[in-house]
Amino acid sequence: MEREQQMHEIAEQIGTALGRAVSGVLSLPDRVRHGLHLVKGQAREPAGSATDAASELAQSMSERISSLRQEATQTASQWKEKAGQRAGELNELAGEQIAEARLRVAHAARENPIRMIMGFAAAAFVLGVGLSLWRSTRG
Repeated sequence: MEREQQMHEIAEQIGTALGRAVSGVLSLPDRVRHGLHLVKGQAREPAGSATDAASELAQSMSERISSLRQEATQTASQWKEKAGQRAGELNELAGEQIAEARLRVAHAARENPIRMIMGFAAAAFVLGVGLSLWRSTRG
């Protein structure tokens, strides 16, 4: 239950970061158009003023793109770290479950060896019949 909660929190963080990054990238064309309208509106002013405005707009856009790149890099780094942690946790959990299953099988084999042999024989029989039917339908 606790692991599911942690996975849910990690998924929320990843979704939030992705949402921010996508929102920033999607709103970029609108901001560029808005900036172009500002430059167009200032075209009546002396050329130096329009050039300054365009230069400021380009600088602002460059800074924003740089900021978005940095944020994306940080987010990717965080995801990589969290994914590594989660993979380690899942690997540990799988190892524990495999060890527990081995213990149960060993215990069952010691307690009821005849039942185990019969179970394997039944499984082999069912598998053999299934394969035989499969081969007969394939021509």
